[in-house]
Amino acid sequence: MNKKLIIAIVVLVCLGVGLIKYKEYRVQEANRIITYTVKPTYTNTPSITPDISNPDSVVQTYYNRYDVCIKRNFELPDSQEVNCLDNEVDFLTESLITRLKQNVGSDPRLCASNTPAKITYENAEITGAHATVIVHTHWGGSPRRNIKVEVERQNNEWKISDIICTRPNIN
Repeated sequence: MNKKLIIAIVVLVCLGVGLIKYKEYRVQEANRIITYTVKPTYTNTPSITPDISNPDSVVQTYYNRYDVCIKRNFELPDSQEVNCLDNEVDFLTESLITRLKQNVGSDPRLCASNTPAKITYENAEITGAHATVIVHTHWGGSPRRNIKVEVERQNNEWKISDIICTRPNIN
């Protein structure tokens, strides 16, 4: 009987020590200071000046800047996210800016709720003071999507006046 009593005491001591160590661990975890590597805060999107005399350049520069900014935001904590809409007035008409600011839900610039793997462009079709550029968003294994971007000349500057989401292309 002495052997059984000794074994029971050893088991209880081991359980007690284990519970004490577990509680100490939980307290340490609760009090632990979490450190993050802070990436630099981006105050703006890349400073690329568009060639406002060319609708292709306006559309490509706008989408390249927007894409870079959105992808940077995925890398940053919420408190450091950058407003990717800075300087839209350089690229978009006032009426389009107003419509985009009222949007709720998926991103009307990319016609999606996430970022594409790649963005490509067709050459602008220009008719007088209006032009159309087809923007292709590539999503890895999914079919690419085409975005019809309308551009208009205002005071000798090309500005994006409308962004029209189309159905995914099977190519």
